[in-house]
Amino acid sequence: METDKTIKQKVDEYFEKYRLYMALFLSIFIILAGTILMIQGANASKNANTITSADIVTPLATKVSQDKETKEIIFDIEGAVVTPGVYKLAVGSVLIDAVNAAGGFSTDADRDRIAREINQASQVGDGSKIYIFKNGDKDVKIVSMGANQNYSNVSSSGSSSDSAQQASGAKINLNKATLAELDTLSGIGPALAQRIIDWRDANGGFEVVEDIKKVKGIGDSVYDGLKDKISIE
Repeated sequence: METDKTIKQKVDEYFEKYRLYMALFLSIFIILAGTILMIQGANASKNANTITSADIVTPLATKVSQDKETKEIIFDIEGAVVTPGVYKLAVGSVLIDAVNAAGGFSTDADRDRIAREINQASQVGDGSKIYIFKNGDKDVKIVSMGANQNYSNVSSSGSSSDSAQQASGAKINLNKATLAELDTLSGIGPALAQRIIDWRDANGGFEVVEDIKKVKGIGDSVYDGLKDKISIE
């Protein structure tokens, strides 16, 4: 009994002597543990709200791929080119780009007529049909030339009614004429004919015959050659 009492007394003395140190140690331990838990919680919250590169690479890559697919056109080019056929080019490509894609002009290309009647700087539309004149195509005319550069060709018999109209002395009405009718005028090819129609649509028609000189490419010399063959009524 005496021994137990002595041990208990020594334990009480020990705790009494080191109580302050133990309380300080316990406080430090609690503070450290709390700080660690707070840091871990903050990191977990940050990670939950962070978008990683894996989250955004796939959608962006898909979008780039889709954009690339829509930035190409397909067209058919025939006639006086080295390798006629169907080709693809970037959106915004012009006619000379299409010619180069087909190997360039062939040796039988009618360079004079191409320079006079085909706008090589015009954009090629998706699904276009392009025909480049050959030296043997003297009687072939472009009868359709829209924004998509859809060129079609026919023999001179296809415009026989227009030729007959001019032969009979009838004048072509600038405010009503079609591209094919304007194409029959002296010095006016399909490219100028399309410009006449574009100017007419943009300005509400021609008020006087001389207004045709306001169309780009029609100067005094061209006007003098066709003024007796055109009218505005």
